[in-house]
Amino acid sequence: MDQTAGRENNGEACFVAASGQENMKNRGLPMKITNLFWITAITLLLLCLPCTSPAEEEEPEATVAISQEAVEAKIQELQDKIIVYSENGNEETAREFGITVDQLKERSDILQEEVIYLNRQLTALKKKESLDKEKALLQEHIASGEALHLETAPPYPVKVYDTYFDRLEESIRKKEAADLALSIAVKAAGKSKEKVKSATRDIRQLREELSSRSDGDQFPLNWNVTIQLLREKLATEVARFQELVAENSRLEQALAVMRLDIDRQIVDRVREHLIFTQEEYDRIIADIEVKEKELQEATDSLLKKQQKYELQLHSGQRQLEKTSDKENAAMLTAEIAAADRWRQAYQDKLESNEATQQLCTLQKRLWKYRFAVLDEDFTREDLAKWRQEAMAEGDRLRMHLSIQQDLLRDMLLQRDGLEEKIADEHFGSDLKSAYRSELEALTFHVESLPGYIIALGVTNQLIDRFLHEVGMVREQVTFGEIAWQISRNAASIWSYEIVAVDGYSVTLGKIITALAIFLAGILISRRITRNIHANLRRRGTMSESAAAVTEKLIHYFLILIIVLFAMRIVNIPLTAFAYLGGAVAIGVGFGAQKLLGNFISGFILMAEQPVKVGDLVQMNEQLGWIEDIGTRATMVRTFSNTHILVPNSYFLENNIINWTLNDNNIRCEIRVGVSYGTPTDQVRDLLVRAASDHGLVLAKPAPFVWLSDFGDNALILDLLFWITITPNIGRQQIESDVRFHIDKIFREEGIIVAFPQRDIHLNTSSPLQFELVKKGKNGRQENFQP
Repeated sequence: MDQTAGRENNGEACFVAASGQENMKNRGLPMKITNLFWITAITLLLLCLPCTSPAEEEEPEATVAISQEAVEAKIQELQDKIIVYSENGNEETAREFGITVDQLKERSDILQEEVIYLNRQLTALKKKESLDKEKALLQEHIASGEALHLETAPPYPVKVYDTYFDRLEESIRKKEAADLALSIAVKAAGKSKEKVKSATRDIRQLREELSSRSDGDQFPLNWNVTIQLLREKLATEVARFQELVAENSRLEQALAVMRLDIDRQIVDRVREHLIFTQEEYDRIIADIEVKEKELQEATDSLLKKQQKYELQLHSGQRQLEKTSDKENAAMLTAEIAAADRWRQAYQDKLESNEATQQLCTLQKRLWKYRFAVLDEDFTREDLAKWRQEAMAEGDRLRMHLSIQQDLLRDMLLQRDGLEEKIADEHFGSDLKSAYRSELEALTFHVESLPGYIIALGVTNQLIDRFLHEVGMVREQVTFGEIAWQISRNAASIWSYEIVAVDGYSVTLGKIITALAIFLAGILISRRITRNIHANLRRRGTMSESAAAVTEKLIHYFLILIIVLFAMRIVNIPLTAFAYLGGAVAIGVGFGAQKLLGNFISGFILMAEQPVKVGDLVQMNEQLGWIEDIGTRATMVRTFSNTHILVPNSYFLENNIINWTLNDNNIRCEIRVGVSYGTPTDQVRDLLVRAASDHGLVLAKPAPFVWLSDFGDNALILDLLFWITITPNIGRQQIESDVRFHIDKIFREEGIIVAFPQRDIHLNTSSPLQFELVKKGKNGRQENFQP
């Protein structure tokens, strides 16, 4: 007997001792004797508790190896206990222990469940023994080479290869199932161990609670300890059973792996000596064509039967519309349902036959591909195309197979419903006859479905074989084939169609080629236009502005030619951009409005030339030379050598001063003020001389002086003269030079440049009165008396 069984017996002994003390107390023993019994009972309880460490309680004996004899002995022992407990499981025994009959019965139920799991352990042990023998025998066959022995000698026809390939697929499915079963068994074993630990913790808590009490409440706790010990033992047996299941799953997985390896080696050996002759291929195709002919003959017969039931259906519907008798109407309704069921059955059978004929056509095509692959008569491009077709057909067939299986399940449920109606006594014989006819039609429909389902499965199996062979060919790839595959993928991406317009395809490669031609054309056009501009300036036949305009126009014209040339080279029609018209119109109307406005303004500036390259313009307070007129903006360089990009539309929408619109001669003006009394003729001559002395002041028209105004403090004279302005010579520079020269001449001639002044006039007809004022100590002013 194991440790858990000892715990159970100890718990029962503790409960019996405690219950006996309670009976003595109820008989009226003195309090002193009762206390003595209580002390004795607690001492016995502590002695009965097994001395186990926490580690032992946390690690149940679920992984201990057990034999079939030990399990059978446990089963016999538990069955004996169950018999004893069943005989004593009455109300009298329950009252003696101070519990209910249901609580007393719970102990037997737990033991009965433990017996069930022990029997399952016994079955698992027998299975483990069988698996061990099977594994040892298979290892012997592998070691001796008997496992790889083939009954027939090479070469092998394709039918033999298909037989062993089916075995390989079955081994793969068994291996996957074994992996899944092992995963489930390991998880179940882990959960069982956790339940054992939880039961052990519950026992410790109950014992601690029991030891802390010294009154009559101990009796229910004693019973709870007993039941919990039984549950712990049951959880331990469940954990042992789950461990056995996991161990058997590991053995099954190992066997599945060994069989899978054997089948793979056999398939590889058969494939090495496989021969697929033209005669065998012709025989397979002939068998498929015979089946197609049979399907066609069956289709003609089914079509006639379908037409027959369609006539019955229409006739019954007309009779139902004319009748007013309820009983006759019910009968006609049932006959119509039966006729419709037969019509639908033949219709579905016709569709299944037609679909099966299509499957036969697909099978012939797959056999053709297989023959080419096995005979190594194919190209890599053909192989890729065949593989893609087979994968697509496989997906489609699997979907149809699932639909047909669901349809078959629904029809089986409908057949059960009709059988219940026929068995119902409330329906008359005529109505039941109609139901029987409907049942026969439904049965015919149900029996016709498996044929199509089998055809789907066979075709799908053929696809799997072909894809497996293609995969083996693809594994034997060389470096050249890898390079070919990469180039093929690149060509596929290059020829990817983005849109088709008027029968022309716009592919990714065409767009990339067009962009490359466009970019190269822009670079070439820029170099050409720059050379043209330089030649025009060097020959002097055009001004700077005209040369710049000519350069821009030629540049835009070349870009247009390049765009049309690029589209022609790649065969992209102009109508391809018609679909973009709406989007372009919206973009122009909103986001590109200012951009397009500046673009058009640039052409207007080039055509009308209100400003041109080399002009000196003034925008508000900003003065600068125009260096370039672009498609969007004009570049202006100020005298401080800073460049400003001005939108082209600015020159058409604002007031601009163009100092050099017609020529570069501009008039400068210098204002000078001299004091009153200065000889104006002399001042005029000196000012004219100061302007004439400057080498950049034009002689014609000659400088002249205006007496502009009699100011408050000076006579105002304006010196006016003309200069020729260039980007290197500015107006401010010349005016500054002339002012320096005027100051020098005026100093030499004693001419004073006037400045603001005030004259104070005093009335001296009477004595002037002076008063001295000083500030007092308190900050107030006090008159000072001399």
